[in-house]
Amino acid sequence: MSRKSLGVALVFLVVLVAAVSFYRLEKSTRPPDQSDSVPMVPTIRATDSQPGSAPVRLPEGGAPGAGLTGELAPSAAAESADTAATALPTVGDILAEPGDDFLPIAKKLAALVINPRVAMEEREEALAHTLNLSANHEAEVLTPLVTDANLPDPFAETILADALNRPLSYQADLYLAALPVRKSPEMQTMIREHLAFLTGGEDRGPNPADWAADIRAAKAEWKEE
Repeated sequence: MSRKSLGVALVFLVVLVAAVSFYRLEKSTRPPDQSDSVPMVPTIRATDSQPGSAPVRLPEGGAPGAGLTGELAPSAAAESADTAATALPTVGDILAEPGDDFLPIAKKLAALVINPRVAMEEREEALAHTLNLSANHEAEVLTPLVTDANLPDPFAETILADALNRPLSYQADLYLAALPVRKSPEMQTMIREHLAFLTGGEDRGPNPADWAADIRAAKAEWKEE
């Protein structure tokens, strides 16, 4: 072999050795292939929320569910208060209460009669029982009903009509109390005609003060009978 051929062979050998050394060095420093490694599973933290959802704050102590905020868990105490505020006794509930004293029962029924939140049928039933249980306590139960603005005129008319079976003095007091409150033409006619009948005189008009003297005179006569 000539010197020139020998020199070319040596150069080729040096280049080959350098290439092999560089390949080994580069491989030893390369990061591991992702396809050869175990896939990483993302860690889900308790505080992470799904997109579009509201965060939930967990309570630091107490029973499960306590301390939740927002609309996810309404307060049980608030729900209980709302229920208590809206709950009303029924006629059956009041009549089922123990005791032989009819006056407290009649007053509770009267409270249902004037309550606009109670269904009309329930109010009518309450009024019927109120009339039955108010005997000898008319002034304490029925007169406040007639003078209450929450009482519909048809209910007031029922009470005034029922009074015709009660003592005359009570009739006079009840109709006189209703006179300035029940101002519809129909109610005014009914009240003033009966007051005129009781006093045996003429219609004194819508002012109760104008009837006072005639009422006193009529009551004096009723006591003598």
